[in-house]
Amino acid sequence: MRSLILCLFLPLAFGQGAQERVFHFQSSDTTEDMQEIGTLIRGIGDIAELSVDTSQQTLTVRGAADRIALSEWVFQSLDGGQPRDSGKEYRLSLSGDEVAAIFYVNTPTVQQFQEIATAVRSTADIRRLFTYNAPRAIMARGTASQIALAGWMFRQMDKPAVGQGASPSQVSEPNEFRNPDGGDDVVRVFYLTNTSTTAEFQELVMLIRSITGARRAFTYNAPRAFAVRGTAEQIALAAWLADELDTPARQGQGLSAHEYKVEKGRDDLVRVFYLDPSYTVAAFQKQANDLRKTTNTRLAFTYDGPRALVMRGTANELTWADQLLNAK
Repeated sequence: MRSLILCLFLPLAFGQGAQERVFHFQSSDTTEDMQEIGTLIRGIGDIAELSVDTSQQTLTVRGAADRIALSEWVFQSLDGGQPRDSGKEYRLSLSGDEVAAIFYVNTPTVQQFQEIATAVRSTADIRRLFTYNAPRAIMARGTASQIALAGWMFRQMDKPAVGQGASPSQVSEPNEFRNPDGGDDVVRVFYLTNTSTTAEFQELVMLIRSITGARRAFTYNAPRAFAVRGTAEQIALAAWLADELDTPARQGQGLSAHEYKVEKGRDDLVRVFYLDPSYTVAAFQKQANDLRKTTNTRLAFTYDGPRALVMRGTANELTWADQLLNAK
């Protein structure tokens, strides 16, 4: 293995305080790996002048001293032979509350790796989040609270796929993150491990997002994990729906309605109706559409597997829906 060489630390005439640094790759031998590291450093460090010479196995960066220092930290973390230290942080002293951090996950495929990175990026609102496929490394740059949320999400969501060693303790209890800056902003991770297919999992997550009105809900298919970000009230409703609709014992109970009152003092209810399980999907969807049009209930969504119809509206609207269903 070649030793790591950092050379040519020379002040140049690229502007006031501009410098150049050349890094020699130690452990990244492939063109793809070297290009990925270059792209990651460019994005994390806002480095406009960066080049990778794959034949010489070098990476050259030019910029202000603080950006050079950040680039060096990133390069050494990814190619310097250092141990995998997930959550290791670098504080950008000249950028106020900004923090850079590196995370490692244990996904078996690149597709799963990219999927969990996208879920965290989107939920945490981290614009600068970049991946390095071979070591399953993710580099993120954001505020301290964004990085804290990202680290928490990776720990919660980086679980084995359903049926591949995930223990009940890993998947049964929802987990919650509250913004340390305050406010009614909550993130919770749920597992829908009783969904039999990815399509069924995605269908149920879309229903929960639509009924709750949560701003964000992003999925990681392999362990059937999804993260929801919203108000405490929205998260509480999401928890009820996840428990209600992903529990086999609650399914197949005929038209018996299961109800949730969204908030005390408001005429805002959610009900789950379980229709005849012998219906075909087409017949189930037709009955649900007819009911939606008749009651003029805007928030009415279906979950095909258990033939569940979920409606949100006033007490009068849902009572009418109940009467129509029981009259059939």
